[in-house]
Amino acid sequence: MPPDHLVDIFAPPAFEPSSDLDQWARSMFIDDGAIMENPEHAHLKPAHIGWCWTNVPAKRHGRIFLGQCEMPQETAATWGKARGECQLRDWYGVIPDALITIYAPRWMLMTDRQAMALIEHELSHAGHAKDEWGQPRFDRKTGQPIYAMRAHDVEEFVGVVERYGATSPALATMAESIAAGPLFDDDGIAFACGACSSAAR
Repeated sequence: MPPDHLVDIFAPPAFEPSSDLDQWARSMFIDDGAIMENPEHAHLKPAHIGWCWTNVPAKRHGRIFLGQCEMPQETAATWGKARGECQLRDWYGVIPDALITIYAPRWMLMTDRQAMALIEHELSHAGHAKDEWGQPRFDRKTGQPIYAMRAHDVEEFVGVVERYGATSPALATMAESIAAGPLFDDDGIAFACGACSSAAR
């Protein structure tokens, strides 16, 4: 849960790092034997992920951001980059491979399903970089995965899909996944999540 003062949208704008979010996300989705382990996040096991709460609203194209994943290493080489890196080192001790920010006021209004989907959505943006042949890249010195932003699997307008159907393989795959239904029902999520049940929000 975010700090109480970050739930108030009228409080002074603030960003605060969270080790709790990192521990929770790993124990739920990333670690071997995680409660709802997702093999798609396996490359993140050795990653340094910085998690951050904020009460600062962010909008684009009329939509409010609920979360955002960034790759700090991809920031342009400016004083802004240096300043940002100093802040990240102060918070996390290192420059993280990925930085995930969660909008605290909206988090408190989410169901367990919505909250877990948001976290996995942002984790999914922290992709394993690929080489020119589409193979996963690894650091030659450390052997660790190299990370890069991963785009959404599907980019299309609902109106276009309504009129013309799934016109791409990605859309067809998404439609099949929707028709099959979720792997986890609400009872399963409540059992797995426990400490973050909707009643506790």
